[in-house]
Amino acid sequence: KREEISELVISTIKDTNEKKKKPLVSMITTFYEAERFLAAFMDNITKQKMFNRCELIIVDANSPGKERQIAEPYLQKYDNIKYIRLEEKLLPTPSLNIALQNSEAKYLSFAFVDDIKRIDCIEELFNFIESCEDVSLVYGDVLVTNKENETFEDNTANGVRVEHSIPTFSKENMIKCLPGPMPLWSREIHEECGFFNEKDCDYADDWDMWLRSVNFGFKFKKLNKTIGLYYSGGRSQSQKPEQRKEEAKIFFQYSHLFGDNFYKFKPYFQQFL
Repeated sequence: KREEISELVISTIKDTNEKKKKPLVSMITTFYEAERFLAAFMDNITKQKMFNRCELIIVDANSPGKERQIAEPYLQKYDNIKYIRLEEKLLPTPSLNIALQNSEAKYLSFAFVDDIKRIDCIEELFNFIESCEDVSLVYGDVLVTNKENETFEDNTANGVRVEHSIPTFSKENMIKCLPGPMPLWSREIHEECGFFNEKDCDYADDWDMWLRSVNFGFKFKKLNKTIGLYYSGGRSQSQKPEQRKEEAKIFFQYSHLFGDNFYKFKPYFQQFL
């Protein structure tokens, strides 16, 4: 009986220590008026193969909908989800920085509410970056759909991939917002380069962040697998003049990275300044 009690105590201690382990990956997201996406999103993220070794940081930018009610059953079930509701509506860039500042893991990844990850997306990217030497960000191919809340296994993408996730990494290829919508990156990028630029970026904060990273000397690498499903039509797809002007400023700021692509794309961006 003494042996049984001893084994039970040891097992309990091991389980407690396992729960207290620092997460390996922090998935960060923010939303405003995301009620129609949230149930499918929460189901998809919590079914990730290594979700038990991850954390999900949600920043609710004072949305008027019932998102908190939708998320509540998941918050009760999983202690690795942090739900932060803001007292005022903030733009996505400062909201992402709040999520980032509340995260703990060595690696980070976006988890946008209208996108769907393959069930082993985070696991594949984590294993890949761990196997790469001198690489601080990894990414894979992502399919594009125009239909809300599809599953990765049953979608209408017809093999169409996100343009920005297709090229392999090079400074010249950063002319597009490589690495696309589902990267996984090391926290060391923010330790060296700072957070997302909320002063100058309302739309292209990710492109600005990754260009800043490459300018600092960080390297990216592509995993040649399809890892998720991107819902077309988000803020990055906006046709607002303010977005084009913002992108043009970023283009000229980092023109020295683009090689011959600078001259190829210069007339396009010049028109917005």
